[in-house]
Amino acid sequence: MTKIAKTININNDDIIIGWSTGAIFALRYLYENNISVKKLILISGFNNYIGHVPFVDNINIDFFMTDVSVTKNVAKKIICIKSDNAPFITQYALNNFAKQLDGEIINIDDGGHFNTEAGFQTFPELLRKIIEN
Repeated sequence: MTKIAKTININNDDIIIGWSTGAIFALRYLYENNISVKKLILISGFNNYIGHVPFVDNINIDFFMTDVSVTKNVAKKIICIKSDNAPFITQYALNNFAKQLDGEIINIDDGGHFNTEAGFQTFPELLRKIIEN
């Protein structure tokens, strides 16, 4: 993990959001630093998935974990948001990641990779999950 990340002060009242590669990074960071947060929201999260985008695979490989199920205690609530038409990650990889975490799975129709290319200018479901108890 990076030196910059080690200087972040995170506590059990915080909500952490990780998108794409940031999902496994956030999960691993919390686990390796024995930190538990209020909510961990993972968008298009995956682990140990080598896809068809080599530059993405090269970034991700350092974050992969042998078994993400050991990280279940890093948050009081884990929410995994995925799309039914994710362009880079298979449905199997997205679903398997969420199931291993016993996370709440939210599927958004036609969400793509939840970026502007997929038409996302706003993300109301994410906002609902942030403010929900």
